Amino acid sequence: MTHPSKPVKAQQGEKAHQADIHARLLRGDIPEEAEIVSERILRRVLRVPTPEGVLFAKQHLFPFLRVRLRYALRSSPTRREAENLTRAAALGLLVPRVLAESSQRSPLGPTLAVLLTAALPEGRPLDPPARHRLFEAIWDLANKGVLHPDLHGDNLRLLEDGRVAFLDFQSCRFFPGKVPSRLLPSMLAPFLEEQLQFLPKSTLETWLLEKKISPTPCFAAVDRRGQKQRRTRERHALRNSTKVRRFRPAPLRHPFWIRYLQRGAILPQDYVSAGMTHLPPLGRCQLSQAPAEGGGTILRLRANRSLRSYWLRAILEGPDQGSRILAWDRNNSWLSPRDSLYILHQEGVMDFPMGGDDVASLLSRCSPPQSCS
Repeated sequence: MTHPSKPVKAQQGEKAHQADIHARLLRGDIPEEAEIVSERILRRVLRVPTPEGVLFAKQHLFPFLRVRLRYALRSSPTRREAENLTRAAALGLLVPRVLAESSQRSPLGPTLAVLLTAALPEGRPLDPPARHRLFEAIWDLANKGVLHPDLHGDNLRLLEDGRVAFLDFQSCRFFPGKVPSRLLPSMLAPFLEEQLQFLPKSTLETWLLEKKISPTPCFAAVDRRGQKQRRTRERHALRNSTKVRRFRPAPLRHPFWIRYLQRGAILPQDYVSAGMTHLPPLGRCQLSQAPAEGGGTILRLRANRSLRSYWLRAILEGPDQGSRILAWDRNNSWLSPRDSLYILHQEGVMDFPMGGDDVASLLSRCSPPQSCS
């Protein structure tokens, strides 16, 4: 009986180790050798060194039912991305090689989805000619019928040999011919927004005109993208803020009523109903007040519209002392949508969260609230 040579045994051990890493990643585990590149509630990305090279694992976790229902009747995000990467590679594009994909589903949608891809070579530093090379590669991508909606720096890479690699194909769309011209501004907006930090706008306009693309709608798309990102940052800042406690004061009687309360603030329950004295209305807003413990007055401002932007500014930009917004009540019921702000006003204090010395000034000095997206 012959025994396998030592190198063969080593190769078998490496293959077994590689297969074990793949299996653990596809189960949603985090191996000890893995490095967490990014981690959110819905998704995390891992960088994992293996005997056969570095790989990246994208693990979608689906912690909420509403997220599972979104994919109940369609493919999981990793299945879609794996298919898109395969199609892109068939078009001659340089994209990450798919190593494995796994999706676990329940009757209500996926519960775990994992995609493993091989790492691409590192990119080289970008000078103006290199940035123009990226623009040419995006133009080539559009001519091949691939609409990539998120072409920022992390998803574009110029390699040492001059080739351009593309990443993150989860939301890409494929067209039988070229990408329609009406969709080019939104496709180019992430790239242009980033390049404006390094290049003059006139240079980017020249590049666009060379391809017979009107610069006006492209830079308008850049502006819309910036506004959307600012609103998203505000939402995330509120959601992740340690200054705020989120709860439902009466989940059985009012299931759509959510309260956002500043941590450390005290807001008696009777302020919701009979504990407050009504004041003359302010426009379409209802006003009422009640004495606050320790001095001062609690003013309640109630309106049949969103007051979210005032609350956001108070939390993110307002002072930690003086007159301030303590809580925001949000009623999502489609029958009677209604928001309330509870404002602590102390006598002699002139610093409301956004300037002014009374509620009227608070409202008049702020821009109209933006609708929640």
